[in-house]
Amino acid sequence: TRISDPAERTLRNLLWRSAELYENRPALSMVNGASLTYRALLEQVQSLSRFLHDRGIIAGDRVAILGENMPNWGVAFFAAATMGAIAVPILPDFHSAEIHHILRHSEAKALFVSRRLFPKVEDAELPALTTTVLLDDFTLLPPAIKKDKLAELLDQGSREFAKLKEAAFRLAGRIPSTVRGNDVASIIYTSGTTGHSKGVMLT
Repeated sequence: TRISDPAERTLRNLLWRSAELYENRPALSMVNGASLTYRALLEQVQSLSRFLHDRGIIAGDRVAILGENMPNWGVAFFAAATMGAIAVPILPDFHSAEIHHILRHSEAKALFVSRRLFPKVEDAELPALTTTVLLDDFTLLPPAIKKDKLAELLDQGSREFAKLKEAAFRLAGRIPSTVRGNDVASIIYTSGTTGHSKGVMLT
C-alpha cells in the first residue's frame, strides 16, 4: 500500500515499510561483500538511534557523517534521520579546513568518521561535538586528549542537560512522537566556490 498523507512520507516510514516488504532481500553491501538485509538494516538503525539517544542526541540535533561509501554510512544516515536528528553528510574530498568549518557551522553534536578520514578532524576545535564514532565498526572514540576532570564533568553535565531538555520538550509537545514529512532530515553543504560552503536543508 502507498502512503497517501505527504506528512507520513518520511525516511523512517520508508525504512520500516521496506523491512516489512523485503525483509530478507539485500539492502546494502560492498562489492563482492556480505550484504545487509532490510531487516538487519532496520535493526542496526534502531540500535544506533538508541545509542545516539543515550549520548544525549535529540530531535533537531546535527549528526555529521564523514566517510567513504560503505553500508555503515547508510546505517548512520538512517539512524539520525529516523530519530528526528539532522544528518550532515560531508564530502570526503573536502579540505580539513572546510570540514572543520562545516562541523562548527552546523553545530554538529555527533560525528561518524571513517578511520581513513579521521586525520582530517583529529585536531579540530569543535565545542559542540560530544560524540565521535568510528564509521568502520561503530567504535565510540574517546574524547580529545584534553581529558582533565573539569572537561569530563562538563561533558557529563551537558549530556544530562540534553536528556532533561528532551524530557521538557516532550512535555511541552515540541518533540513529535513521529518524524513528519516536513521535518528537516539533512543539511547538504555545497562546495563553496566563492567562500565557505553553504548548507542546503532538505526535508
